[in-house]
Amino acid sequence: SADLELYHNGTDTFVDNANGNFAIRTTGATHISLKTNNENAIYCGANGAVQLYYDNAKKFETASAGVDVTGRVQIDGHCFPYSDNAYDLGLSGNRWRNLYTTDLQLSNEGGSNDVDGTWGNYTIQEGENDLFLINNRSGKKYKFNLTEVV
Repeated sequence: SADLELYHNGTDTFVDNANGNFAIRTTGATHISLKTNNENAIYCGANGAVQLYYDNAKKFETASAGVDVTGRVQIDGHCFPYSDNAYDLGLSGNRWRNLYTTDLQLSNEGGSNDVDGTWGNYTIQEGENDLFLINNRSGKKYKFNLTEVV
C-alpha cells in the first residue's frame, strides 16, 4: 500500500510514511546509529546517551545529569534559568574566565540583600578614565574612586 514506501528515484533513496508515527526500533541491539560515508552522525544508545556528531566528532550528548557539549555554544535568542533564584552560572571549582558585556546590569529585584533587606538595580558603565555606578531605582550616579596602581 502507499502507507510506507521505500524507493530510489535514480539519484536519491527515500523512505516515506503516510500514516501514523514512524519509529525505528531494535529489540536485540545496544544502539541505533546513522552514518554518512561511514562517519558517525547520530548515535542512540539503549538506556543511555543520544549523541550528535559533526564531521565524525561528537559535539552534543545527553547524559543522566543533562547534556554535555563539546565546542562553542551559540544562542540566537535569550538564555535564562528554568526557575527563579535556583541556579548558578559556573561553580566554585569551574569558574568563567571572562565576561564580555556592554554595560553590566546587576539586580536582585524580587529578593533582598543581607545589609538592609532591600533590593537594588544597578548598572556599571566604563568611561574613558573612570567607572560609574548608576542606581536604576533612584537615578543617582556615582563615580568609583580609583587609584592607579603602578
